[in-house]
Amino acid sequence: MFTMQQQAMAIESVFRAHNVDCRVAPPPSSFQTSGYNAFTFQRGVGLKVSSVTGLSPELEEALGQPVRFSHRPLTLEVARPDPQRLPLLALWPQLKSAQATGLPMATGQTVEGGRLLPQRVNLADPNTPHALIAGTTGSGKTILLQSMLLSAAAMQSPATLSIVVLDPKGVDFRGFYGLPHLAHNVISDPAECVQALAAVVAELERRKAAGMSEPEQRIVVAVDELADLMDVAGKDVEGYIRRIIQVGRGLGVALVAATQQPLAAILGSVVKANFPLRMVGKVSSDTEAKTAAGIYHTGAERLPGKGAFLSVNGTTHRIQAYHCAGDEQVQLVGAIGHRWGGGKAHYSLRLDAPVNVGRVEQQVEIIAKSNEAEVPKWLTPAIRNYMGKNGKAPSQRQVQGLVQKRTGKMLPWPVVK
Repeated sequence: MFTMQQQAMAIESVFRAHNVDCRVAPPPSSFQTSGYNAFTFQRGVGLKVSSVTGLSPELEEALGQPVRFSHRPLTLEVARPDPQRLPLLALWPQLKSAQATGLPMATGQTVEGGRLLPQRVNLADPNTPHALIAGTTGSGKTILLQSMLLSAAAMQSPATLSIVVLDPKGVDFRGFYGLPHLAHNVISDPAECVQALAAVVAELERRKAAGMSEPEQRIVVAVDELADLMDVAGKDVEGYIRRIIQVGRGLGVALVAATQQPLAAILGSVVKANFPLRMVGKVSSDTEAKTAAGIYHTGAERLPGKGAFLSVNGTTHRIQAYHCAGDEQVQLVGAIGHRWGGGKAHYSLRLDAPVNVGRVEQQVEIIAKSNEAEVPKWLTPAIRNYMGKNGKAPSQRQVQGLVQKRTGKMLPWPVVK
């Protein structure tokens, strides 16, 4: 287990072995964070940056682990042998006393000018209305998503913030039960996830039709494992998410999605240019790093995981994410509930509600007759998806055509009204 000083000595030994005129700068230019050691350099006159970065394989061999270079100034990042967690719970005094405006969320700790600073993002900012979190298993993406949501709930009352959590795995968000900001219980069933997205789109269209540019209550839709949900529900999910991204910014609806597989083939056109804020953890390859970050050469594939992320939004910042899981999460959820009066969540999201879409102002209901076969479960989401894309209800003929295509037969009664 190398200390920071031993790591510095190993780095300089590689430079000497390859006749590179470069030394590790002493503290405070080189510094330690909770997750990694950062080494800046005193380079000889005229020494090219590539002469240093080109030694990455030799440096990794000497240090026994992957390394990552960042620039402005040139810095070598090496994971600490004893990384320290950043508990979100320790931030509670600042969160509960914050005078929140917009939709602020705490993400983690970053470095500016050699100083460790807390980083927050504001999803009410027109430049960062939606966020994508990407990373492999063990990167900490779900814990980052949870910390962002809980920090927002700590700073905003349930009257001004409503949270919809879609958790297809059905495991990681159990600690959220009791959070007063939830618009519905944590939703795990894929069909109900689609219905929830449809209900959010319906609320979007209602706000749009009413001309609401500054709604009193903002809505955050959080999707864990977006790629898995899209793989199960496909085009329905893609259509709703695209609609939320397109018009949510001006109507108080933000989307925060996490995915383990940031591949263009899986996420399709949803990712491209639609998530201006990217939080990228350790990924499997430079190809995934490019898709997740939206830019080349971030080095995300060399991150050590365990809460190490790159915050990408025009510029790139290395952050160490806050951690909040297990008993700490239960304790923080309880503190948040107590702060806002100790009340329980008033679930306002109806998964079976008729959908109002845009200026059409037309309610669509599925009609079932008691003496007939049941309506297929996939039909309601399919109709809502059509309305989200086209701003109008489908005709009887279109619906019957869809049923016939999927089942080979038509329903023996008018389907919609």
